Amino acid sequence: MSSLWRKAVSNYQSPCIGVCLLEDDTCMGCLRTIFEIQRWGSYSAEEKAVIMWRVKQRGRTRTEIRYRKTEDISSASKGPDGSQSGFNDWGRKV
Repeated sequence: MSSLWRKAVSNYQSPCIGVCLLEDDTCMGCLRTIFEIQRWGSYSAEEKAVIMWRVKQRGRTRTEIRYRKTEDISSASKGPDGSQSGFNDWGRKV
């Protein structure tokens, strides 16, 4: 590992953003597992880099799920002709 990269990853701060809400043993704020949160201070720079990569992947997955849910809600609110049922072209209720 290059010394420049080692220096960069050795400075990893906790990814905690202060929104601590656990769901299925994963924090919804920082996207770390409870195991990763408990041991963060004892991880090496390399281990922290791996965890940060995992967090990034979890964030992508969560974004994809949110996007799919938004599409489902959007399509469910449309009428058979493709227009939003109960709303005119300006989004006002009819």
